[in-house]
Amino acid sequence: MRVFSLVVTRNEADRYFEACLSHLSRFSQIFVYDDQSTDQTREIADRWGARIHLRGESVPQFIEDEGEFRNNSWKIFQEAMEPNEDDWILINDADEFLVGGNVLHILRETKTTEITLRIPEIFSGSLDPSTNRYINPQIRVDHFWNQNAHPRLFRYREGLFFADRNMGCGTQPQQIKKSSAHETLSLLHLGYMDKRDRLDRFNRYKDLPGHSKQHINSIIEQPRLAKWEEEWPSVWRGADEKGGYFL
Repeated sequence: MRVFSLVVTRNEADRYFEACLSHLSRFSQIFVYDDQSTDQTREIADRWGARIHLRGESVPQFIEDEGEFRNNSWKIFQEAMEPNEDDWILINDADEFLVGGNVLHILRETKTTEITLRIPEIFSGSLDPSTNRYINPQIRVDHFWNQNAHPRLFRYREGLFFADRNMGCGTQPQQIKKSSAHETLSLLHLGYMDKRDRLDRFNRYKDLPGHSKQHINSIIEQPRLAKWEEEWPSVWRGADEKGGYFL
C-alpha cells in the first residue's frame, strides 16, 4: 500500500506550501501539478522531493476551465506515479493539512475505499515569534463554514474523472461518493487564516459565476469562531532558499 498526494499549485511560495509539503512527506509520495507558477513554488516542491509536472500551453489554466485542468492533472498523475488498486490518493490543496491520527495505520485497517474528511476552515491564528510557527487556531462556525466535508481520500481505481464544468467541478473525481465523515481524520484548510488571503479570495470570487453570492460576501463579514481543540500541525508561512520565512 502506498499513499499519494496530488497537489495542484499556482504561486504558493509565500503561503503555506512548504509547511504543507513537510506535513505530507510524513505519510505520502507527493505529485505536484503546477499551473505555471512564476514564483518559487516548483523550487520548493523539488526541495521536498515531489514529482512535478508543469501545465502545458494547450491546457487551460485552473481559472479558465477547472474541469479540463483537473482532468489533465489526474491523467498526468496516473502516467507519472502509476498507482494501483492497493494505493490511496489524497487530493490536497497547497494550504491543507490532514490531521487526526496515524494516517498509514488508519488506511491499513479501514474496510472502506473512500473516506470523507471534515474540512474545518481556519479563520484565525497567531504567530509565535520564538518559533515562527502559527498557534491558537480558530475555526469558523457560522453560515456554511462548519459544514464542509468531502471524500478527498480514496483508493485508486481506473476510469475516474472530474466533472466537465468550467468551475465547481469538485475537488475529487465525480465517481467518488460522499459518506459520513471519518471519526478522527480532518483536512484543515488554512486558505482564510490570513486577512490578506481572505481579501484576495473575495476579490477573485465575487465576479465569477457559479458561486453563492451570500457565501462570497460572508468571507469578509465578521465571523463567529471557535477554538480548534484537536491536532494542529507545524505551520509557517513562506520560505526562502535558506529556509527562512516571509512574514
